[in-house]
Amino acid sequence: MLLRIPKLHFRPHFRDHAKVRQRSGERGVALIATLVFIFILTVIVVLFLNEVEDRIRYRAQTAGNDELREIAYDYLEYTFGILEEFNQFDDGFRSPDQGWGAPLQYEPFPIEHFGLVATVSVEDATDKIPLNQLSEDDFVVLMETVGIDAFTATRYRDVYFDWTDSDDDTRIQGAEKREYELNRGLLSPPNAQMESVLDFQYLEGFSKWIDPAFIDLDYNPELFNLFTGMLTVDHDYPVNINAANPQILKFFELLNQMNPEGIQRYLAGKDQTAGTFDDRIIDLSGADLPSQLRMAMGDNTSSSLFGSETHVVRVKIDLVRFETYLFHLEALVDLGGAPTTPTNGSTIIPQESEEAKPEEKGTEANANASTPSNNSTFEVLVIKENI
Repeated sequence: MLLRIPKLHFRPHFRDHAKVRQRSGERGVALIATLVFIFILTVIVVLFLNEVEDRIRYRAQTAGNDELREIAYDYLEYTFGILEEFNQFDDGFRSPDQGWGAPLQYEPFPIEHFGLVATVSVEDATDKIPLNQLSEDDFVVLMETVGIDAFTATRYRDVYFDWTDSDDDTRIQGAEKREYELNRGLLSPPNAQMESVLDFQYLEGFSKWIDPAFIDLDYNPELFNLFTGMLTVDHDYPVNINAANPQILKFFELLNQMNPEGIQRYLAGKDQTAGTFDDRIIDLSGADLPSQLRMAMGDNTSSSLFGSETHVVRVKIDLVRFETYLFHLEALVDLGGAPTTPTNGSTIIPQESEEAKPEEKGTEANANASTPSNNSTFEVLVIKENI
């Protein structure tokens, strides 16, 4: 008997390689997308944590602004003490090179504040020409010093003195209220001394130096900066020739009052290099001047416009923590206590006034500003915070 064996049909299994590749590609894309998402999420988290850290650090640094202000004024008071010490032992102030320009290098502050670094500098503020002390002839010479010809300088002189004198009479080449109303609308002379050397930008003629509309005529902002940079209205003291720059010394040369090159050679010392250990300091108070200095000065050892003493200084104090500036204090200080009227409108602080500190940041203090409470010779003319 024959058995019938059923036929088995074997169908070979062939993979669809295209579908396999497609599924593998999809899994790869999903993996890459996941990794990218994780990376982006990580970056966001790191940035968020850094932002939180910065905010926490900032709040920690700036927490207690009153405390920072108190510390800054402590440094100011400490600086006054060092200045008084120099005043007693050196019989006056002539140059920051005496040592008072960097008070904390001379005598470090006795108290340390964790993480807080203070820098204190004292600058000679009598290094510029007192604008309000210039005569009409002096003003013309000043204009010639910066390259203005004599005729044009005379016109600028008339314009300036028309701006500052007390009358409304127009000088020959000047400008009073009527001329300003015709040419510049509502602007008119205040008939008073300038409150800032930058006020020259409002004067007829001077305004063209910084007005691009006159770029083909009188536009010359460099000249404006050079001219105003030689002047000050912060005080009326003579220029300290120990601190005067070559342009200001040139002004005195044109007044036939000194030889600038001789002055600079004397100040530079034996090595004739300024800024080295053997630099000299001029003292015109003595009767017998060194021959080299006497040759440079001639017979002009005294003048209403120059001298050899520092009468006003600018004290700058910065408080820093973690390389971040936290507080800035700047004071203009009269070292002699002379009756100088600040031109910004504030009054001189009486020495018997109770010490007080300004509450507003970024502005000038009024008459209640801090004054040296333990010293009867210094007067704070202007004080500013966080400018």
